[in-house]
Amino acid sequence: MTRWSRVVLITLASWTSTAVLAQGPYVPAGYAGPPPGALPGPPNPQMWHGYGDWQGQPAWGTPSGGWCPPGGSYGPQYTQELVPDHTNAWYGPDRPHHRINEVFRGSWFRADYLLWSIEGPGDTLVGSPMSTTDPRSVFRASDPVTGVRLDDQGQQFAAINASLGGTFLRNQNTDNTGIGLVPGLPADNRAAYQIAEGADHGQLNGARIAGGIPIFDEAFELEAWTLQQSNNLIQIDPTSVTAQGITTNIIPAITLLEAGSPSDTAMLLFSNGLRVDLNATMWGTEGNWVFRPVTPNTHIEIFPMLGFRYTRFGEKMNISGADISGQDDAGADIVLNHRIGMDNLNHIFGPQIGLRMLMETKYLTLGFEPKLAAGFNKVKQALYTQEIYRPTVGGTLVNSQGLAAEDPRYLTDEFTRFAPILDLAFYAKAHVTENFSLNVGYDFTLTGSVYRAYDSIAYNNADPSATPEIGISRSRSSMYVHGLMVGGEWLLP
Repeated sequence: MTRWSRVVLITLASWTSTAVLAQGPYVPAGYAGPPPGALPGPPNPQMWHGYGDWQGQPAWGTPSGGWCPPGGSYGPQYTQELVPDHTNAWYGPDRPHHRINEVFRGSWFRADYLLWSIEGPGDTLVGSPMSTTDPRSVFRASDPVTGVRLDDQGQQFAAINASLGGTFLRNQNTDNTGIGLVPGLPADNRAAYQIAEGADHGQLNGARIAGGIPIFDEAFELEAWTLQQSNNLIQIDPTSVTAQGITTNIIPAITLLEAGSPSDTAMLLFSNGLRVDLNATMWGTEGNWVFRPVTPNTHIEIFPMLGFRYTRFGEKMNISGADISGQDDAGADIVLNHRIGMDNLNHIFGPQIGLRMLMETKYLTLGFEPKLAAGFNKVKQALYTQEIYRPTVGGTLVNSQGLAAEDPRYLTDEFTRFAPILDLAFYAKAHVTENFSLNVGYDFTLTGSVYRAYDSIAYNNADPSATPEIGISRSRSSMYVHGLMVGGEWLLP
């Protein structure tokens, strides 16, 4: 080919390309072309999803006046997507509701009704043991001042000591001839009849609320519970027993220690009756961190637990009653309103470890939780006494001598003791729905070094002309609390 032929072919090709570009892009029939000066936009403006603006001119066919053929694109089809301005699921204007749900997802709340019992006093005496006489049987009344207390017929009063387990009329104590002090009754330890009911802290209603929140693969749980106040009243009034033509007048008494030792004659008498009130209150709380199971995906899963617990147990015993101890020089009765009050408050707290053992099925979960706490008991004791031997107001003339007033006494004591705690819980959950279960279970708690009101009075005798010596005793014992629970549990989706 000659040189001029090549030049002609190149010139022809250049002219053809320019003509084709001058026609613009291909537009199907029936559609208007782009306006003059418009720049092409993205094939589909909706692909930006609202996360930022396309950095360029308005697209053809957009509300700003551009143009784009139907279908949002022309020519080859492309798929494009912009990365959002933020990728953290916890932040952004559309995430608050999602954030709250995620925080509490898997959390649970439980409400239980409790029917628990606190260990009662049993057959504890309201007083001290006697030397050779059975204080749970009728014995000879002895006046703190005169030594002998006689009734209107000149017969010596018989006395009986109150018992927190129930006071019964028994005739085991005998005189020098071997005959019981109450003629006509068997001279043995059989109970003729009951004089007063006992005291018991059983069958107390209560409530417990608990909740938990998952944290990664573990959980934090918190609970609080309370029991109703237990109120007990023991009332012993003077009584008379007539048999074989002989009437025996029996009055209540509180036996005392003589120089720290049991005595058959040291006692306080209540010729007008005796009243003993024994009350108890109890509530507690605990928090536990539940670790991931040590036996995951097995028939029985075991979760270690670490926590802290606190229990507040308070018990009060008030002894009151009137006694006519004699007459003054004017012939008026000298009435002593005996008062002995004991108030104990146990603050029991400490760290604890435990295990949660669960066997779960679709419809039922069985659980057992043993926990052991290294507890401490911070104890506060308070004792109140009034008119043990003499009236509060002095000046009463007896044998031409004025009785000195006896001031009320108030003693306190505070100390801390180690108090280990064993807590056992058995329960079953019936899964009613995916997010609700019905629960039933049994709880048992044993606590060491608990100070009870009825064990904390030192019944010491003293010279009636001196200051009473009834004081505080640091007598401790273990105490159990147990009972049933029934409730419901809600699981947040």
